[in-house]
Amino acid sequence: MELFTSYHAITVMYSLLAAGAFVLNGIVLIIFLATRSLRTIPNMILLSMAWADWLMACLADAVGAYANANNWPSMVGGLCVYYGFITTALGLTSMIHLTALSVERFVTVTIPMTRPITETQMLLVVTFLWAFSFLWAIFPLVGWSSYGPEPGYAACSIAWYRQDLNNMSYILCLFMFFFFLPIVIMIACFSSIYFTVRKLTRDSMRRWGASSDSTQQTLAAERKTAWMSFIMVLAFLFAWVPYAVVSLYASFGGVTTIPKLMSTLPAMLAKTSACYNPIIYFFMYSKFR
Repeated sequence: MELFTSYHAITVMYSLLAAGAFVLNGIVLIIFLATRSLRTIPNMILLSMAWADWLMACLADAVGAYANANNWPSMVGGLCVYYGFITTALGLTSMIHLTALSVERFVTVTIPMTRPITETQMLLVVTFLWAFSFLWAIFPLVGWSSYGPEPGYAACSIAWYRQDLNNMSYILCLFMFFFFLPIVIMIACFSSIYFTVRKLTRDSMRRWGASSDSTQQTLAAERKTAWMSFIMVLAFLFAWVPYAVVSLYASFGGVTTIPKLMSTLPAMLAKTSACYNPIIYFFMYSKFR
């Protein structure tokens, strides 16, 4: 029996994603609320991202598990549109938060003498991230593109398979703002951070010598910066490149040649980001531990 004839396997996957994202991001939110020292202005981006991933578990993954347990093709219509909208809105919100986080780290490390951002300014930034993401998720509801079942009928999303000008223009803009541009920004920011820390290491070696405590601390910071930057970019690519490739392929006429399994697994892979985001951005962060 094929994977998508019973939907049992998809139901299990959605249930695991919902449980994992709910628990991990829930822990993060509780710790943030209980620990005053963590509620800093820069960490507002991390807190906001945790909310987005936690809501994804509650409002999207749980619905996906329910719908597949009840045979999704019979659950079209309003539920399909709701699921497509909420997964798009929260997915875009999480993605753009990662971009904002890289920019915040870039400013903090490479331009340390600038005036610190205020709480009001950071609230405006976070509000913009949510509003901009939800705006792009609303467009298909008002006629620019649309929501519909994915080829594997295990979920609903943007109608990638429609090849008219209306749909294609939306898809190209969406990929530009939420995929290609974030990748360029993240790589540029983290590269600049790495080279800034590397320069500080060389300056410390010239001033204090290779064996001094100051130099060793800077070297440790360089290694940590390089490692964390690599992980953050790799995690973004791991979650979204497969889904982007399959979606673009479907958009340009390849939807009928995509196996059902291949059309569903990339979407599942993208949703795993809600589970490993808290691990990477919170539990690997020494101050948070």
